[in-house]
Amino acid sequence: MTQQVLEETVIEGLEWRENYVAASPEADNHYYLIANEASGIADMLFFIDEGEPSWMGLHVGQTDLLTFFGPPNKTILGSFIDCREGSSTLHRRIDLLFHPDPTRASRSK
Repeated sequence: MTQQVLEETVIEGLEWRENYVAASPEADNHYYLIANEASGIADMLFFIDEGEPSWMGLHVGQTDLLTFFGPPNKTILGSFIDCREGSSTLHRRIDLLFHPDPTRASRSK
């Protein structure tokens, strides 16, 4: 199972990939099951702040895989900086505006 690359960025290895998603059948319940091709240890991060949109990040092994949840009409500003020693895009920064979408994930290698 290979995840399709949806969009690349100016940072080498930072890209948007599709998530394998099964949404809940009830429109007013927002539950998602997301399958990932990576194996190994996984860390799931949730952020909830009253009055602010929530987000969740999933770190799988040595791959950062971030899936953003929230109302689809909200906008997220994500700032990404390449801190990988030896990377051809070391210290390059990119700011991305996007909407929460559980069908895709930001991935860096």
